[in-house]
Amino acid sequence: MENLKISAKQPSDSQNTSPALNPDHLSLAARKTALLFGCYRKGDANDPEVYTMAVAATLAEYTAEVIDYVCDPRTGLPAKLKWLPTVAEVREECERHAEWTRTRDALLAKGWRLVSGRWVKPGEAA
Repeated sequence: MENLKISAKQPSDSQNTSPALNPDHLSLAARKTALLFGCYRKGDANDPEVYTMAVAATLAEYTAEVIDYVCDPRTGLPAKLKWLPTVAEVREECERHAEWTRTRDALLAKGWRLVSGRWVKPGEAA
């Protein structure tokens, strides 16, 4: 896993991704992939090495915030799925959280505040 080969392509801005895939970001994706898989029983991937590389490559297309959320056993896929996720399920969860972060950032830019899990309009008392 340390020798993970992922091309350093420029991800599209529509995915709320990091501006470039640098070695530190790729290392984060690889570490979080190991955490994600460690939360499950022994997997049934046909080719575990290819599967691991595919999930790490998918995660690497997203920001560190998205990767952390999706792989966290409290908030991400380990808390939602009983079986190893498919690459498509990993991408879907990343997209869901990336969309949430885009919405959050847009609301924060407009002056909204998130107070105890509830959005408060600018000028409104919490």
